[in-house]
Amino acid sequence: MSKDGPIGYFVHHQGRGHAERAASIANELAGRRDVTLFCARSDIFPELDERIEVLTIPSLFEPGGDEAPAMASLPMPETVHCAPLGWPSITTAFATVAQWFAEAKPALFVTDVSAELGQLARLCSVPHVAVLQHGERSDAGHIAAYESAVGLLAPFAECLEQSDRPAKLRQKTHYASGVGIDCSQSLDRNVARERLGLDPEQEIVLVIAGGGGEGSLRDVDASKI
Repeated sequence: MSKDGPIGYFVHHQGRGHAERAASIANELAGRRDVTLFCARSDIFPELDERIEVLTIPSLFEPGGDEAPAMASLPMPETVHCAPLGWPSITTAFATVAQWFAEAKPALFVTDVSAELGQLARLCSVPHVAVLQHGERSDAGHIAAYESAVGLLAPFAECLEQSDRPAKLRQKTHYASGVGIDCSQSLDRNVARERLGLDPEQEIVLVIAGGGGEGSLRDVDASKI
């Protein structure tokens, strides 16, 4: 690694949030640091600064068709989420990232998200920042990735943090509410209700679903919610 080296950034290709956050951060860094994005798809990003490099790597969790079924059926250790044996595509993806580590001598590697690549960075002696996700993340795989990271990035306000997040992880967490989203046009609650014709005192439950993946509402009739 080198303190003046480039920044690498792995971006999960399912959903929109990973790519939007990565693009926002990378665009901000462009011109001050060389930035390389690693992703299984290069067409999911918003507009990127022309100085940002995008390297396409095989998916880490979708089979490519040349796997060894008997090997892939063997159980995985608790410290990983997706590390089947006999997947050439995973070998290629990890080799690409590891070779970049050796040649580019990065100052930092960011994952949004991959517990395995976070651990790979640590094993390759490269400082790693992991993007946090909400939900149950106390399994051995997530904890190993978070503990191996030099810092954690939470794309939400600290007041939304989960009560069961260990204190040692909170201490190295940077809360960046709204990162990747233009919040400059956000409306005041009362103004928003007035424009929507809603009673200012009416209790409302707002359900928000993402895009680009397999959202929780994909089989639900939204009109009945």
